[in-house]
Amino acid sequence: MGFEFAPFSVSRVFLRTLANAAFLSPRGWGALAFTALAVSGCQTTGLSMPNLPALPSFAGGANAGASGGKAYPLPVYLPGDRFSYDNGRTVRVVSVDGDWVTWAQGNAYQWTANRDFTMPPKGWNTSTRTSQLTKLTITPGAMWPLRKGNSEDFIYANLVHWKDGSQADRTYSQRRGCWVEGSQTITVPAGVFNTVKTSCYRYRAVNNYFYGKRTWYYAPRIGQVVLTVDENTTRVSTRVALVSYRKTRVHLNRSEAAFANGVLQTALQTKLSGKTLVQSRGRVMVSVTPLRTYRTTKGLFCRDYRRLTSKGERTRSGTGTACHVANGTWKRL
Repeated sequence: MGFEFAPFSVSRVFLRTLANAAFLSPRGWGALAFTALAVSGCQTTGLSMPNLPALPSFAGGANAGASGGKAYPLPVYLPGDRFSYDNGRTVRVVSVDGDWVTWAQGNAYQWTANRDFTMPPKGWNTSTRTSQLTKLTITPGAMWPLRKGNSEDFIYANLVHWKDGSQADRTYSQRRGCWVEGSQTITVPAGVFNTVKTSCYRYRAVNNYFYGKRTWYYAPRIGQVVLTVDENTTRVSTRVALVSYRKTRVHLNRSEAAFANGVLQTALQTKLSGKTLVQSRGRVMVSVTPLRTYRTTKGLFCRDYRRLTSKGERTRSGTGTACHVANGTWKRL
């Protein structure tokens, strides 16, 4: 069974209506119990009493923010892209079909999701269960390109099936009210990123019971969310940060490769550990950060470093080691 895009139209966005409801009033918020937990070495705080975002009124499921601000397009993925997080998960892109991307975590879990990270997965598959999206009241990507003030409001439903027949199929539905909060520079294990902060309030579709808030910090430079924060009412709150990533190889011609190597040489020769050198030429941008300097048992001076290379929409990041050799250059190991 496929899923439908069902246009969802309201005279006023539901969050504005719910803002006047008792369970979303300051008194109602104060009655909710929130918890906190340190997850995967990251400090996690509970959901404090929020201020409901001032979402503009709109007639459809999405609203464009004020014109003139910087806007960020949907991310671009290719098979082989890989991202690792501080909760121990490493995910990779298996295939891409238009705006739908199939991801895998190990061999036991696979799912298909839209390039728009605010959307629910179209389907997922584990060793015991499968899920399929059966209803979505908005067209994915409606809030993109991301710009401060953009917002969207939609309902979705998914059908969960137990492979062994131990339980009857179940349909789950949820309502989300999302908005782009603005820009924020954050630091995660993978580096320092300028991000677009985008959040969604999540509700049970049948009775508008409030689940919590999910916030994504999307880094346009690498086309990926680098931090996800879930603040929940009934479960522990979590914070998951990007540790490392590898996007499909950036193809540089001979001149571009020479330029990239020159940036590496300059950074290793002149920058203190922890300081970053960023240089651009044409469509190519190279960022190098020396991480550690030491002397080997053979007397060589060596440096560990992190390097990011971008060309157009493709970005690759990684770490390496280079040692200073007799001709005065740094030779990568």
